[in-house]
Amino acid sequence: WKLASDQGEVLDFQLLEGEVVLINYWATWCPPCVAEMSSLQSLFDAYGEKVKFVFVTNDDEKRVNEFLLKNNYSFPVYYQMTQAPEQLRSSSLPTTILIDRTGRIAVQKAGAADWNSQKVRNLLENLLK
Repeated sequence: WKLASDQGEVLDFQLLEGEVVLINYWATWCPPCVAEMSSLQSLFDAYGEKVKFVFVTNDDEKRVNEFLLKNNYSFPVYYQMTQAPEQLRSSSLPTTILIDRTGRIAVQKAGAADWNSQKVRNLLENLLK
């Protein structure tokens, strides 16, 4: 699975093997996506050095950049260059997938959530051990 960052860098998803990864599929026009973004930004602020965050959108790049700037969001945004592996695909927005170091899906949630909750932080702490 290859992704292009909003900075034009290519991310080969296979290189994240052995990392804890949070994937979030979202769009600027999706109200539930927008609703959960501040909690995801807070989680990114706290765990961005330990967890690989991959925010994936098919939205217009200019619109995405304006949205990020307007809301002071600093998480990394990616655009798909190739199709995601079957188990990581989603037709619902938002969808968040949390992958442990062994590549196992620990959480796969469609719909908005509070990703900065103590429950999620505890889960991340356990996955990072």
